[in-house]
Amino acid sequence: MRNQQRSLDCDIGWLAGMIDGDGCIHIHYQTRRGNKLQYQPKTMIANRDICVIDRVRAVLVRLGIGSYTQERKTAKGNPIFNIYISGFKRCKKLLPLIIPHLSSYKRERALTVLAFIAYRESLPNCKSPYSDVEHKLYERVKAITVDNPSPPRDQMPSAALAVMLESELA
Repeated sequence: MRNQQRSLDCDIGWLAGMIDGDGCIHIHYQTRRGNKLQYQPKTMIANRDICVIDRVRAVLVRLGIGSYTQERKTAKGNPIFNIYISGFKRCKKLLPLIIPHLSSYKRERALTVLAFIAYRESLPNCKSPYSDVEHKLYERVKAITVDNPSPPRDQMPSAALAVMLESELA
């Protein structure tokens, strides 16, 4: 059992490294029919090596986290594979596992996406229109880049900031 846990911890660390290096953590924005706005948390890893994508998929299966893979072609016609972990439940399960291992600006993005998820789930009706808090969290995720790794948190809603701070201390 102890070796299995150590192996799982190594897999989680490896997965976090893949996301830090070849991945993206964001909130996908789209407008649905009738101009209905929808935000969807997403984590994605892109790689040309299908063996790497297969290992990512195997780690996610071991963690009980669903994903889907998409193949596309680069401008030169070379295949590139994207593996997506999308949706509130999947990202809520993945992000707390990898946050302690993230070392780039993606750590701050993951914390903000997790705060977005927690805030949305705290509402009595998850089908209600998005609030200013959620719009601000979405904009904050967009603002966190390699050149701006930690925008000030003073503009963040207190409920979302509390979730972020709680996650950092865990």
